[in-house]
Amino acid sequence: MTAIRWGLFVGSLGVGLGLLLACSDEVEGPKGTGGAGGAGGAGGTGQGNACQPTDPICYGNRPPTSKGSECLAARDNSATPTTSVQMRQTWFRSTAPPGNTILLVYQILTTRSQIKLPACNMNSGRSGYIQLTDWDRSNPDITQQTLRTGYSTFVADETAARAAQVDGLCMAKLTYDDPVFKYTTPLKAGQGMNLPWNPEPTVSKRVATKGEVDTAKTAKSLQPGQGIFALDEATHTINGYAPLGWVVIWSSADVKIVLPIHEVETQSRFNDETLNCAGAYRPDRLSPSGAMSCDSTDPANPAWGCKSDTETGPLGQPCKPGDGPNYTKGYFLITELEQIYSRDLQGTLCVTYPTTEKSVADGWATTEPTTQGKWCRGSAKWNPDDPVAGLPMGDWCSTTNSAATPQCHDAYQSLSFGVGQAYPVKTGTCEK
Repeated sequence: MTAIRWGLFVGSLGVGLGLLLACSDEVEGPKGTGGAGGAGGAGGTGQGNACQPTDPICYGNRPPTSKGSECLAARDNSATPTTSVQMRQTWFRSTAPPGNTILLVYQILTTRSQIKLPACNMNSGRSGYIQLTDWDRSNPDITQQTLRTGYSTFVADETAARAAQVDGLCMAKLTYDDPVFKYTTPLKAGQGMNLPWNPEPTVSKRVATKGEVDTAKTAKSLQPGQGIFALDEATHTINGYAPLGWVVIWSSADVKIVLPIHEVETQSRFNDETLNCAGAYRPDRLSPSGAMSCDSTDPANPAWGCKSDTETGPLGQPCKPGDGPNYTKGYFLITELEQIYSRDLQGTLCVTYPTTEKSVADGWATTEPTTQGKWCRGSAKWNPDDPVAGLPMGDWCSTTNSAATPQCHDAYQSLSFGVGQAYPVKTGTCEK
């Protein structure tokens, strides 16, 4: 489904980085889509709007008029401009691959991008899909500045959520394995990575210009775990790249799925020089009445987005509802998707990414005997040694990092929008 999620800085994603299917068989979709308010023309603080939170907890125990109030920032990055810029994802929407654009996937990941804070209208927050970034700006030489990108550990309940607003969230360092879906005969070199995977935060190096980011991408000079990024001071825009990122989604403190995303490119635009917000909470789109009560899990009318519907979005067009100021693209290898099973959709991501219906129709989904879910490996056609006839027809080619052809179709492209807010992040990592 983000990661990489949401696209702020570089690393996962997805990620947007926003990019995987949740994996708990106890997940229940939201009861309604909410968001009965108008689309509006301006975001901002929305003071006086019935859906604008007033509790200081929503602003990091700061006054509601604090810097960054338009995105409910929980810290002030401008207060320590030479020390750090810390952020978290608050919302994302995937626009590719097809299986990630269905309503159920959007609703699951939207609720997991929030932590439960009813006072802040995050009534449906479940935690589990929260990307974090920690940019160390302590060195005046920008080429010595670094940025960590990772995913938060699980936030169990409202008490933990309130504590996190003060103490910060912790990036996870973990091991991911699945004895049922790991390959009995491991993949060969060049076919993809075999389980187990050991994702940890990506560390990116700052450079002076976007051109240097583009050069690193073209030259393929970075190793997995490394990234690169540049800030355009005039437009408050960050462009980043990493050859490999990780998307992590928890369904509980002990249950998770992890997905590698390749050739991750990100563009993230802050609202202003404070670097507190990349986008905004949009109370002008919400209604205090109805089942959702100032909340929304409707992708056409989300509670988050660009600070204004009149500003230009990442794709050079007006930023409509469902878009955001952060944009991420990358791709997923089909052989790696086949090792990841979603309990919610009862299938491996190899099956669900093009949609389960298409995989079944194309003969790429049969029943796995242990879980009774769908997987690609049960198909008589499955053969990674023959990437032309032995893999499903993906829409992307990993060899050229471009659209698929009949001779190269071993991946699915990932595209997503996102929003970010200033948020405290703990130093180091938490082992999980």
